[in-house]
Amino acid sequence: MADPEETLPVPVQTKVVNIPSPAAFWSMSVKVRDSDQCVVCQSKDELSVQLLDGFAGISTDDGRINLDAGATLCAACKLKAVTDHEFLLSVPSYMDYHPTTRMNFEVPRDLYAKFVAVCRLRGTSISRALRGLVNEQLDEVEDGKQPS
Repeated sequence: MADPEETLPVPVQTKVVNIPSPAAFWSMSVKVRDSDQCVVCQSKDELSVQLLDGFAGISTDDGRINLDAGATLCAACKLKAVTDHEFLLSVPSYMDYHPTTRMNFEVPRDLYAKFVAVCRLRGTSISRALRGLVNEQLDEVEDGKQPS
């Protein structure tokens, strides 16, 4: 007769992962873009993200989130935006727009892991560090030096 413990199923290890809703992800992304401060008064207290006039929602027609549709506001500026339509219309003029191009390239996993570790040690983001490297290369070329 078989041992009863041999016939018991092996317990499965599960891991719970919290995936934010698209609205929560959009809100977090807008705050990061705005450097976690109010775009109007630069306050860092009681921040929230306001959907701007002229945008039907947080998504583009092709389903991607649209960061241009929102702005980070402190409680005082959000109150102004909600109660004064003219103020809400003026919010985009406070925002510092930087037209950007997304780069997509492959990097060996071990090189990427080392770069992430260096960025963490220096307290910077991967994007900021890469932008810095690109700027350094361009500065060298403009100064007449050979890029390294």
